[in-house]
Amino acid sequence: MSSTFIWGMCAGFIVKTVSNKVAYVMFCSRPWEYPKMMLYGGILASCFDYGRRWGLEQICINEEKLEQICKRQELQALKVGEELKESQREMFMEYTVKMNNI
Repeated sequence: MSSTFIWGMCAGFIVKTVSNKVAYVMFCSRPWEYPKMMLYGGILASCFDYGRRWGLEQICINEEKLEQICKRQELQALKVGEELKESQREMFMEYTVKMNNI
């Protein structure tokens, strides 16, 4: 069990308790609604956390792809013979050292 599930269960319990207090419903009249609401809250929190983590992972993957594309374009520009900036020179040196195991 992850901590997100546990926090979701706590939130579900608090929501159910507050809603029953506001509606003046006694605990003993519907005792099984508390565990059900805790389970729903835990599942909802876990799904939300999974979706958030998956989205963040996709953003990181796309940023890495974009960096690779930019490096490839800069190296293609070097083949053509364009003038390099200082940052491009450093990147090119790092790339050649890494590729040639110098």
